[in-house]
Amino acid sequence: MADRTEKIRSATIRDFGRQWQIHGQLDNDYWCDVSMLQDYVGPLLDLNELKDAAVAEVGSGSGRIIRMLSQYQPRALHAVEPSSGVDVLRRNTADLPNLTVHHQRGDTVTIGDLDYIFSLGVIHHIKEPLGTLKNIRDNLRTGGRFVIWVYGKENNGLYLAFYQSVQALTRKLNDRILDVISAGLNYTLVPYIFLCRHLPLPMRDYLISVFAPCGMEKRKYIIFDQLNPTYAKYYTESELVGLLKAAGFRDVVTHHRHGYSWSAICVR
Repeated sequence: MADRTEKIRSATIRDFGRQWQIHGQLDNDYWCDVSMLQDYVGPLLDLNELKDAAVAEVGSGSGRIIRMLSQYQPRALHAVEPSSGVDVLRRNTADLPNLTVHHQRGDTVTIGDLDYIFSLGVIHHIKEPLGTLKNIRDNLRTGGRFVIWVYGKENNGLYLAFYQSVQALTRKLNDRILDVISAGLNYTLVPYIFLCRHLPLPMRDYLISVFAPCGMEKRKYIIFDQLNPTYAKYYTESELVGLLKAAGFRDVVTHHRHGYSWSAICVR
C-alpha cells in the first residue's frame, strides 16, 4: 500500500511538472489578480495581516498565488514546489527580491518559524496527505496559521459523476491532446454559463463569479487542471476538519466557497 501511494504521488507531481510547461504563463487578468486570492480566502483572513510576516506557500506551481501574496508585502516569502515546473516558477517570480524557492515536497521541506502557510488547490492532489500537513504545522511558529483550499464534495454530485467518467480516460492522454479536448469542452460551457445567468443551475455561483471572469484561455487551463492529474480527492467539510485536527491543528474554521469547495484556516 505504501509503494502504491508513493507511485501515485510521484505520478501526480510529474503530471503537474508537465502541466506548468504548457500552462505556466501568468498574465494581468482576473486569474492572477489578488481579488482571486481574496475569493479563495473569503471571510477567513484579512490578507493585510501578511504585511511584514514570514509567509510560505506549499505547492506553488507556476507562481500565481506567490505573486498575489507578495503584493501584501510580507518580510519573507517562501515557495515550495516539488515538480519539474519549478523552472517556470523561478522564471515567473524572478523579480520578487524577498522570495526563496524550495524545490522540495511539502512533507520534507524545512523552513521554520513561519507566521502563515498557504496551500491552495494542492492537498486534494496528495494521496495520504497527513504527513505533509504535519510538516506544514511543524514549519509554523506557535500561533502561526495555515490556510488551505480543497475541492468540496457537497453539492457536486452531478459534476463528480461526469468528472469521474471522463477523467478516467483523459488522465491517460498526451498533454497536447488533452489541451485540445479542454479547449473543446471550454466552448461547450459558453451556453451553459449563459443559462446560469438566468436559471439556478448546478455550480451557478462558481461559474458566474469565478470561472466566467477568467477569460477563455484561463478557462481552458482550469478544465485541463481538472482532467489532468493522476489523483484528486473531493473533501466533505467533516473530512477536511478531521484531517486538519489529526495533523495537530486547532481552532479550525471553514468557509464553503461558492457552495462547491472548502477553504479553512487553523492554528498551530
